[in-house]
Amino acid sequence: MKRIVIGVPSHGDWKAAFGISLSQMCMATLKHGDKEVSVVGSMGSMLSKQRHDLVVAARAQDATHLLFLDSDIIFPDDTLDQLLFWDKPVVGAAYPTKTIPSMPTVRKWSQARERWEFVFTNKKSEDLEQVDRLPTGCLLIEMGVFEQIKQPWFEFAWTGEEDLYQGEDWGLCERIEEAGIEMYLDHNVTKEVGHIGNFVFKNAHVKPDYIQYPKDKKSFRTFKDRGVVR
Repeated sequence: MKRIVIGVPSHGDWKAAFGISLSQMCMATLKHGDKEVSVVGSMGSMLSKQRHDLVVAARAQDATHLLFLDSDIIFPDDTLDQLLFWDKPVVGAAYPTKTIPSMPTVRKWSQARERWEFVFTNKKSEDLEQVDRLPTGCLLIEMGVFEQIKQPWFEFAWTGEEDLYQGEDWGLCERIEEAGIEMYLDHNVTKEVGHIGNFVFKNAHVKPDYIQYPKDKKSFRTFKDRGVVR
């Protein structure tokens, strides 16, 4: 029997669309009856501590898996089932940054170019891809992983050369990499995940290669063609 704790860190409130996604996913998942699912929240302003506390809470419930979900994303109702299906220690879905232009949140290290490179999810992307850095906003981890990686699990490390702090998700991935554990991106779920933000959508955000025209539906050029008299 799989026992999954869904861990949600937040500042104290959730986006409404996230709550709906979470409710729909829990209902869809429990229909199968082969797993136990519970939801645990951690409120505060120190994200690294919140994620740590959620791991502790999952241990207290003797969970087999911890699914991190951030309270500002939307996702399909089969997200948990799809991630569990792969039977990987660390597997997740990704979402774009809340910036314009938006950027992927997944990286792979290119040994040939000696640099980090973005991992894109597009219409042709399918199934799993092994990666080196994943965001923690939609990440499924087997609890045994935390027995294999060093503390601190979620470090905000200072990168002097770049003059910035790296995120706690990057710190977690470093620990996982050090332990020799592979990480995977689920492109199928990623295609349906969204990052909720507040900004004005403009034409510059439109990606032509994502637009699909109906094949069997007739298009009308004028109102007259449609039979409408003006």
